[in-house]
Amino acid sequence: MPLEEPFYLNRCIQQIEEKQRWGLSKHWKNKEYQKLSEQIIEVSKIYISSITLKRLFGKVETSKDYNPQLDTKNALALYLGYEDWEDFKRQNPVTVPDREGLPPLKDYDKLSIADSGRLTAEVVREKKPKAVPEAGNRKKPRAPINLWLLAPLGLIAGSAIVYAVFYFYSSGEPGTAGTATLTAVNIKASVPFTPVYEYDISKVKADSVFIEFGDKTKELLPRDQDRIAYTYLIPHFYKVKLTAKKQTLAQLNVHALSNGWKGVIFYTNNRHHGVPVDNQQVFRKKGELYMSQKYIDSIGINRLSYWVSYRNIDDFAASGDQCTLETRFLNKDSTTEWKFCDVITQIVGEEGVHRSHFLNPGVSSHAEIRAGEVKVLGKYKDLAAFGQDMSQWHTGRMEVRDRKVTFYMDGKQIYTLSYTVPIGKIKGIILTTRGTGSIDHVKLFDGEDKLVYEDHFE
Repeated sequence: MPLEEPFYLNRCIQQIEEKQRWGLSKHWKNKEYQKLSEQIIEVSKIYISSITLKRLFGKVETSKDYNPQLDTKNALALYLGYEDWEDFKRQNPVTVPDREGLPPLKDYDKLSIADSGRLTAEVVREKKPKAVPEAGNRKKPRAPINLWLLAPLGLIAGSAIVYAVFYFYSSGEPGTAGTATLTAVNIKASVPFTPVYEYDISKVKADSVFIEFGDKTKELLPRDQDRIAYTYLIPHFYKVKLTAKKQTLAQLNVHALSNGWKGVIFYTNNRHHGVPVDNQQVFRKKGELYMSQKYIDSIGINRLSYWVSYRNIDDFAASGDQCTLETRFLNKDSTTEWKFCDVITQIVGEEGVHRSHFLNPGVSSHAEIRAGEVKVLGKYKDLAAFGQDMSQWHTGRMEVRDRKVTFYMDGKQIYTLSYTVPIGKIKGIILTTRGTGSIDHVKLFDGEDKLVYEDHFE
């Protein structure tokens, strides 16, 4: 274990004691550890047993070199409000205490977490001056240990450990997360629909196995069950995964169909869980896709912070790697919190997304375009060409040929972006506006410029 790790763990334990206000953990009973386990699981979605907690807190005797796995430390950090264990360490820097009164350096790796806590406390206290021996009785001082001389040895040892962990993790040998299965009978239907996922994680060695439903929802899978149901209200092409230790164990594609165009209203701070609008009479009228501010207000949406998404999720007769999508749009909404007036167009494929992002001039640092696995942010690249007067009608095009996306605005080429991984067949079209923008028409062409879909919303 790294030299400083016990001190980080001790500081973490101290913060948990302060948060719980149950007194010193050495006085806690089994019920406190059970309750703490439940609270950590609820917050972090990572399973950590009361027995593991007792080991950490020194309630159960463990080996001197006990070092919990990273998932456990991440769970503790998440419970305390940090992003992960590394974030906890960044925000709680520790230094190895002064050598005086502590074990020799060679014995440091034998310290328990409880020992490190005691030693830290002893160093923090004001030290009492030692009695100075008489001149005749003084021992010859021992030469100090130069920690820098030990660094190469530590680096070599650490590299060997990292290599071993990487080998076992990637080769499927003992020490990996293990294998799992994930199946579902119904993975394609119109929303709302509820697929039932059947899973087998009996061979997975990790403490915690999660299911990710593809919409940023993640749940810890109970080991005493073998199925879990989930309801989709928002149409999309979802990637559902079983994961453990940041490794994907199994995956399914779920096609939540829209049955024509469907509207969704998203809050600015939650772009994955929105309010579905099923009635097309609300947003499809006078040859446009448009949702009025009056309707937005009527359902209690904060007019300062929302997006409106129009989705047609279905199987389209074109490849996402050989196609052209054309849309005509404007957005003169000035009621939202930022006057960006964004219009975002997405081609949703089996294995990725192409995305254009137009907005008002002067704010292109907020633009984000995509070509498959490649993402470009205006914060780091010059996307000023995507800044246009959005109060006027514009025609945008994404032309995809030979794993290259070319972006056009009103017939003028403004950007080209290449990608590597094919996105496959088109599974949906998504048009999104910040506030109440308007879409006049949509046209989709295949790789031979044959029109395969169009809608003028009349």
